[in-house]
Amino acid sequence: VRKPGATNGLTIRDSATNSVNGTLLSVQSSSAAGLFQVNSNVTEYTSDSGAEVAGSTPTTFPANTWAPIGGASMSRHNTPGNFIATGQASVAINTTAAANDGVKNTLTSALTPNMHYNVSFTTRLASGIFTDMNVYYSVNGTAASVPCTLAQTSATSIWTKVNCTFTAPASGITAANAILIRQTSGVARTFYVDNIS
Repeated sequence: VRKPGATNGLTIRDSATNSVNGTLLSVQSSSAAGLFQVNSNVTEYTSDSGAEVAGSTPTTFPANTWAPIGGASMSRHNTPGNFIATGQASVAINTTAAANDGVKNTLTSALTPNMHYNVSFTTRLASGIFTDMNVYYSVNGTAASVPCTLAQTSATSIWTKVNCTFTAPASGITAANAILIRQTSGVARTFYVDNIS
C-alpha cells in the first residue's frame, strides 16, 4: 500500500514476487457484511464463512454450510462478547472426549485437482488448553484427505489466526468437499471458529 505523490490517492498493489492469495482490501458494515472487497483474482470457496447467515433459527446454520464432525455438537453463537471475532456470530463447537471431533465447512464447489489452496480462519477456546487442532481438506466431506496444518493452538485470552496451505489431490474430489477443523486427542472442550476463507 502506498500513497502516490502526484495524485494524493491510495494505491494497493499486489506483490509480483510474493502475491496475496485472497482479499487485498475489505470494507465492512458494522455487522461485518461485505460492502466492498478487492481480491487478487481468487475465488472464495467457503460457505457462510463469517457465520453471519442463520438457518431456520438464530443458532443454526443453513444446510450445506457448517456441520459437526464425529460426536461434536455445534451451534451459531450469536451472543455479543468475546466469542465473536467480527460481525454478529461465530461457530461454537462442543467436542466430546473422542479424537477427531470438530466441525466442517462444506465448500461451495469442487476444487480443481492439483491446485494450491490457502485456508485462513480465527479460533478461540472457551477454557482449558487446546494445542492439537488439525485442519484437513476432505474430498468428500468425511475423509481427512489432505492435511493443511497439524498441532495448531487455540488460546482462551485472544483470537488466534490459523493460516495453512494444501494441494488438492489429483482425483476423487466431489461436490461435498469440505474443510475439516478438529481435535487430534479426545478432550471435551468448547472452541469457536470465525471468518474462514
